[in-house]
Amino acid sequence: TSRPTDPRRPFLVLYDVTDDALPPNDAQQVRRRVQVVCPESESMCPDPDDPSLLSCTFNGVCGLGQGGSGTTASSPAPLGSTATVAPRLQLLGPLSVAVNAGTPYQPCTGGQTMKCDQGAVASGTTYGDLTSQI
Repeated sequence: TSRPTDPRRPFLVLYDVTDDALPPNDAQQVRRRVQVVCPESESMCPDPDDPSLLSCTFNGVCGLGQGGSGTTASSPAPLGSTATVAPRLQLLGPLSVAVNAGTPYQPCTGGQTMKCDQGAVASGTTYGDLTSQI
């Protein structure tokens, strides 16, 4: 989240889950849009090293941007017996979140619910709570 995102192209966090049935049933995917924005007192400008990228001003001056990095994680697909109804996914929190550039966007912890990913929950009629498999 070190670079702001073009307002027309936010990051997407995708949530998927599959139950243990054979064949497995897939829930309908849910998404959260994450817009990385400049701090309130700063504005977006083209990165001086790569104009196709955006950066934030620093003390009102363009050209002092910094590079970005990210991480991803996934869960293994479950295995099992039979079910005919696909599981359901429900996004927790808002569909869209704005995060200041330079601020990590991480899962919420310890009762925190602002500027963090609140996640999703999943359940199936046959297998019950599938949230740990998202």
